[in-house]
Amino acid sequence: MLLSQVPGLDLLDGNKKQRFYFQYVQGFILIEVRYGHFFPMKFIYDTGAQNTIIFDYASAGLSPLNYDRQILITGADLSFQMKAQIGRGAIFKIQDLPTVKRDIIILHEDFLELEEIIGQKVHGIMGSDFFKGLIIELNFKKGYIEIYHPQKFNYKMVEDYEKLDVFYSEGKPYVNTVVNIHGRDSINAKLLIDTGAALGLLLHNDTHPSLTLPEKTIRGSLGKGLSGDLTGYIGKINSFSLGKYKFNNLVTYYQQYNKLIFGDTSYIRRNGILGTYLLDRFSVFLDYARSDLYIKAIKNYNKKFKYDKSGLVVFATGKNLNEYVINDVIEGSPAYEAGLLPGDKIIKMGWRRKSFLTLEKISKILSSDKDKEIKIKVKRGEEKRTFSFTLKDLL
Repeated sequence: MLLSQVPGLDLLDGNKKQRFYFQYVQGFILIEVRYGHFFPMKFIYDTGAQNTIIFDYASAGLSPLNYDRQILITGADLSFQMKAQIGRGAIFKIQDLPTVKRDIIILHEDFLELEEIIGQKVHGIMGSDFFKGLIIELNFKKGYIEIYHPQKFNYKMVEDYEKLDVFYSEGKPYVNTVVNIHGRDSINAKLLIDTGAALGLLLHNDTHPSLTLPEKTIRGSLGKGLSGDLTGYIGKINSFSLGKYKFNNLVTYYQQYNKLIFGDTSYIRRNGILGTYLLDRFSVFLDYARSDLYIKAIKNYNKKFKYDKSGLVVFATGKNLNEYVINDVIEGSPAYEAGLLPGDKIIKMGWRRKSFLTLEKISKILSSDKDKEIKIKVKRGEEKRTFSFTLKDLL
């Protein structure tokens, strides 16, 4: 294929580079687009996906499309497959970038309902093929993505960055890392670099004999997949190394592959996922043209990771996503011991009434330092009840 025919270059419109901005919400990179010339939508930038996906037929039909064959797709939890359809020539415009056409995958219905964990309406996923052949700078601190022409890129820009040991498969980047769980033997782990994963590190603990669970773990929410809410385990590992950068006592998620559907795991390219809560501590250059990746740590990159210390999993619901419902309560957690239950609707947290809350604010409060006292008022059926508990480091 001639370089001029690479799909991503149409976003540059003959320029050396173009910049657009994103929202970083609940660990997700949200890009605002105009779809079908007129309709405002939000997509998650997802390096862990090859294709661009729209979550429902109604949204996809807002752009003129040529519908192609049906296909089967598999969710991030690898335990569920569903039918979807290919649509040819969907019209996209990202902010001030030129209008382009892309082939998309259309789900028959929105199984993911990601707005429940983000707190904003999201229409789809923007995969790696959308930017095929480009060099992408991902700047979390300033909230922008800059795309570069691969033949006009000045590689002096990344002279003080570390070039990681990576390989690309089907447009998705995989990085070689070092994981030490128990403080004994370290292992080399291949991780998918996944900007669609709102977590730091996830390990598939059935892909290597040494990827065993730490002694202390809790059941935890891993987000959403096509089969529904994803659950696994959360624990701390001894250390994790990404190139020259090392993280100690890193909070890590664990999830198994489903062997009943996918058979033996010996063929699997990856041992886990490196998500946004690790990536956002770096400036990142993804070089799709040369299959390279460069990172440079921001100041205080090794600061303590924040995570939930309440045991609550809260979803945003309602027409405007401003109703906050407890979806799950981890057994033995402070919220569990206080008596909170799934289905309780939050109407006040501390001094903040519901109208002053967002899902992001709730997450921040529940990820505060241990020993912080939390007072929460909920509606259970027709009854209003107030509970108090103290945050605790469950790990």
